[in-house]
Amino acid sequence: ERGRIENELLERGFPTASVTTEVDPAEGLVRFVAVPGSQVYVDDISISGNVFTREEVIRRELAVAPGDLWNAELVQQSEQGLYRTGLFSNVAIQPVDGVLDSRHESMAVDLTERESGSLDFGVSYNTGEGLHIDSEITQRNLGGRGETLALGIDGFFGAKEDIFQAGQAKAVYTRPHFLYEDIDLVADAFAQQDLQSYDQFSYNRLG
Repeated sequence: ERGRIENELLERGFPTASVTTEVDPAEGLVRFVAVPGSQVYVDDISISGNVFTREEVIRRELAVAPGDLWNAELVQQSEQGLYRTGLFSNVAIQPVDGVLDSRHESMAVDLTERESGSLDFGVSYNTGEGLHIDSEITQRNLGGRGETLALGIDGFFGAKEDIFQAGQAKAVYTRPHFLYEDIDLVADAFAQQDLQSYDQFSYNRLG
């Protein structure tokens, strides 16, 4: 019960609220004493640490805006939302001066970005099918917009008339918050060539 009262005060914009318990053994009563402190509003929001990521990408993950009450639960949701993008290794949302001691506080969003690009590469060889290459290159923060583009190839290469013997090339594009906040756009395309050695023919497929 004490925790519920304290959380309700925090959600109503009393970030320094505290609740203590007083027990009266003679009457068998438990009394909860709430000290709400001052109600705090968000004055403005500053963002730092985003070297590549555009500011609008960060702001769309924030559950609070200037003029809102300083809601501790929404501040935590904002931090979790920024972590879920996969773009940041560290997120801290706090007052600019580090202390909630006035009715109007400036909010600071301090970020550390992750490496957004990756390359996976594998190669092997066998006499039956030739050289096998399996690779993928991914950029998870395309243009600083939080969009992902992955290009990959998994195929066999030989020294015959057709260098590319068999395999698949693919591209996958993801755009978060497409049209609506909770809807992402995912588009993929592929090109595939299969070699049927027993019939001595191959076929191509696009998608």
